[in-house]
Parts: sequence; structure tokens; C-alpha cells
Amino acid sequence: MLISPVKKMQFSERSFRLFASVTGNGSRKIIAFHGFGQDNSVFRIFHKITDHSYQLHSFDLPFHGKSSMPIRKGGLDKDQFRDFFLDYFQSTAISSFTLIGFSIGAKFALNLVHFFPERIDRLILIAPDGLKINFWYHMATNTWFSRHVFRYFMQHPVIFMKFADMLTVTRLIHPSVSRFAKSQMEDDRIRQLIYDSWVNYRTLNLDIRDMGKVIDRHRIPVEIFLGEKDRVISADAVKPLIREFHHVKVHMLPVGHTRLIEDTAEFYEREGF
Repeated sequence: MLISPVKKMQFSERSFRLFASVTGNGSRKIIAFHGFGQDNSVFRIFHKITDHSYQLHSFDLPFHGKSSMPIRKGGLDKDQFRDFFLDYFQSTAISSFTLIGFSIGAKFALNLVHFFPERIDRLILIAPDGLKINFWYHMATNTWFSRHVFRYFMQHPVIFMKFADMLTVTRLIHPSVSRFAKSQMEDDRIRQLIYDSWVNYRTLNLDIRDMGKVIDRHRIPVEIFLGEKDRVISADAVKPLIREFHHVKVHMLPVGHTRLIEDTAEFYEREGF
């Protein structure tokens, strides 16, 4: 482990390497995972609203920021993921923590719940990806053939955009979803990041009913924040699955996907963390 005076940490489990920014000196810990295309800095706002009793560990997801992992045909190795965090907790003396996951980062948060439920004090999910497996995500990553087609689309964005237009005209996707998807196609690096993330994170999918049982068994308090204007992680799609969690509070915020971290922080600034 490499620790600098500014409390930035890089920890490796074999070739699986995650970078974390650590803020604060409190005895109570927060572990946070950002969304697609972001990095650990998006959660700095949370340290501003927590008191001096907290320490925030905000991670870069694999392929984001300074984190990395090997490209594997089988996707992210979940045993390696578990071993990484087991070593991380032992090295940093973290016995329990509040857990935050935004968008695709919720998949990482839910897998920590899966492996270490006894350590979770509280679970905060913001526009969570992972409660429901998106149809298009499943289609793109489920088989060798579909991943091959997915890679072709990422390498030929004009064809992808025409495909998105067809799906919009036939009302298979909402126009705002199409616009968001197209906006991600303009940069070669972003397209590669989409492919690497989607394909390698597919192993993090969990059965939400089983997760509900784990959360209930360990009486983990859950708070879920959803955006009324969010077309990326639709509240209507997520709400039916929330009934699997019995100790849950749901907060609807009047914003879209990209504003949810800031508005969640503002919520806690008003109501207290």
C-alpha cells in the first residue's frame, strides 16, 4: 500500500488495483463508489456535510481515475474483489462503515454487502444500477456473440447512432436515453471505457431477492435516492424492486441523473447525515 501525506491510497490484490482518496480523521468510516465516467472526487462534497467523526474513503472504479484491473474474458474476478477488500479492511483497521454507491457504483456497493454484511452500518444507494438488470445491458454483455456485436458498435459509432435512432422511432427507448447514449459516443476513450466497464462489471450482477434477505437478516438500514427526471436509472423501474428491502427509506429528488449526488448531499445538509 502506498500512502502519501494527502491521504491518497493505492492498494493491490494481485493485478487488481484500486485507488482511494481518504478525507478526514474520524473513527466512523464511509466507503463510496462513483458512477460511470467519474472519479473519487465526486464525493468530496459528502465530507463537507459530515462532522469530524467521519472518515471518507472514496474509490476510483476499475478503468476510472487511477484504478486498473486486467481485461479478462470472464469479467471481474469476484473472489479477487472480495480478497482485495478483506486486505484493505485489515490494512486500514476498518471494522464497520457506511456504504454509498451511485449509479454503476451501486453494483460495487451491493457486492460489498454480499461479502461483508456484518460490517455495514448503513447503505445509501443513489440512482442505483444493479437492482434491476437493464435489458440492453443484458443483451450487450450476456454472450460471446453479443459482446462481439457490442464491441463492433463501440468501434463504429455512426452505425450505433443510427441504431439508437431506430430504437427511438420505434419507441423502444426514450428520446432522452438516446440523446444520453449518443453523447457518450463522441470520444474514442469514452467508448472504450463503456465497453471495458460493461463487459467486465457483468460478473457483479446479483439476485436482488437474495440481497434483500441478506440486508434484512443483518438489519442494515437502506436509503435510496431517485431522480424524478432521471431517464438513465428510471424510478419507475427501480421502485417495484425496493419492496425486497424491509428497512428502507426512499427519497425522490426533483432532478435528473447527473445532479443526484449534489442533491443527495444537499438533502443531508438540510436533514443531517
